[in-house]
Amino acid sequence: MTTILRKYHSVARCTLLGEMIEDTAHRYYYRPLGTELTFVDKESPAIHLTPCPACPDWPASQQRGSAVGTNSR
Repeated sequence: MTTILRKYHSVARCTLLGEMIEDTAHRYYYRPLGTELTFVDKESPAIHLTPCPACPDWPASQQRGSAVGTNSR
């Protein structure tokens, strides 16, 4: 299974950074499309592994009216 690293932006959709290659104690190593291996620190609150509502790959079924307590009338 491929794990994609994502970076949250407060004023725009999240950026898909690339495929995670290695997960160490302090860093995620990943390979952006067509470039060399690079890393990000795990301490960054903007870095995440699973899609959030601001991610371009957030499931479409969860994009409209799926919040808890939302009424779909």
